[in-house]
Amino acid sequence: MNSATQIILLLAVFSQFRFTNACHGDDCRQLVFPAYLIRTGSRLFGHNVTIKLVRDIDECEWHCYQHPCCVSINFRTIANTEKLHRCELNNATSKTFENNLVPQKGFIYREAESACESNTCENGAICQSGYTDKGYRCVCHSCFASSHAERAPKSCKDIRDKGVCHGDGEYWIDPANDGKHLKVFCDMTTDGGGWLLVSRLNITHETTVPSSQLPWEASYCGIANDQMLLKQTAMKELRALINFTQLRFHCKKEDPGRTFHIATVKNSSGEAVVRYFSGQTDVLPHACDSFYKMSDDDSNLANECRSWGKDDGKYSVGKWGHEMDAALESDLNETRLFNHATFVKDKYHWLLGDRFECDDDSRFQTTISEDNFWEVFVR
Repeated sequence: MNSATQIILLLAVFSQFRFTNACHGDDCRQLVFPAYLIRTGSRLFGHNVTIKLVRDIDECEWHCYQHPCCVSINFRTIANTEKLHRCELNNATSKTFENNLVPQKGFIYREAESACESNTCENGAICQSGYTDKGYRCVCHSCFASSHAERAPKSCKDIRDKGVCHGDGEYWIDPANDGKHLKVFCDMTTDGGGWLLVSRLNITHETTVPSSQLPWEASYCGIANDQMLLKQTAMKELRALINFTQLRFHCKKEDPGRTFHIATVKNSSGEAVVRYFSGQTDVLPHACDSFYKMSDDDSNLANECRSWGKDDGKYSVGKWGHEMDAALESDLNETRLFNHATFVKDKYHWLLGDRFECDDDSRFQTTISEDNFWEVFVR
């Protein structure tokens, strides 16, 4: 065999794989994405840990390398109006969850070779593929790489404050400190990190969803679900356990295309908002000076706080929420985190239920588009 033939054969072999190394300090990772593990027109459901907007599939794979729990991706081939693609990072593969890989046009599913499929971690620790000379490592509840799992922290903020983990993703916490651990999503990058996801509605395909089928949760344990909307009772339970002091609201719809993204401040004004949405008071809190905008917020709602709310029979009172009246459902107290949590009458709303609104008024629209999402975090 001559040298030219050898080079051609080597190129043919290497073209079947994608290799990469990703290092964060002393933590180095290597993943292999074989070409035979690509599924065009397929999507893995139920194992998404985070979503990114990317320019191409290569950038989507890079985000997977960077996320310690990611072993596969769902890449949407159709770009949005900003020419960016939806990139879903998954913490599982179709080899382990074959029934969760379903046909869906407009998506490409790609998975890496995962050592975690043939290796398990003891004591409930999480297996992360691509690390160490064994090809995987076990990460305990406290996020230390160890052979013995320790008691989990109470919140995402506790994890952040201990400085033992970095990066958005799933972590184990024990809010009640009773040994009953919950696997939750922590945002460790936005605004200093330490944010615990307590509510999420992420629309994965165009649909019409009646309010009775929304993932309402009356217990704080619902934070362990992928999709959940915590009721006031659950928020009250959770605050009693972890004493969070901030709320963060984040939503976006393809139409109108704006992002609403704000967090409450850590002062008496912000505390009043936290108390209201945790069911500790029924007094509607004042809006202006109670929150600050995130860098990606381009909403109209955040700029019109003086026109928010309804109280004492009047609209545009500059307050969070909506007083109880016959126009709203009887369970407003339980769903106050989503039922007119913040709104400007007939213009801009944060609302989930019979209507699905994010910085808009779409009361006559019954179909929800793919990629629309609503999220609430606490810290």
